Amino acid sequence: MPQAIYAVSVRVKPGRAVEARENLMEIKQIVLDAGAVSCRLLNNIAGPAAPSVLIASAANSLGEVEDVMTKVQGNPAFQAIQANTDPPLEILAQAISVELE
Repeated sequence: MPQAIYAVSVRVKPGRAVEARENLMEIKQIVLDAGAVSCRLLNNIAGPAAPSVLIASAANSLGEVEDVMTKVQGNPAFQAIQANTDPPLEILAQAISVELE
């Protein structure tokens, strides 16, 4: 069972939902290819961050989270998405969490 989660909350810029979805799906696959146990895209429809999207990836330990994120950041496709000077998504928050039990 995964014990560590890396989450990024993002807001889609108006009129750019299609482009944002394509980027998010590509990022999800990059994260999975980097070795994450799972990666989910969640649409926040209520709460203080709504409307927004949460990208949550799970790993077995904090060390694995670090390894996955290092691989993701070194991925040329991810670097191309990051290099966009007018991205369709705005980052609201990032968090690394571990299970309490």
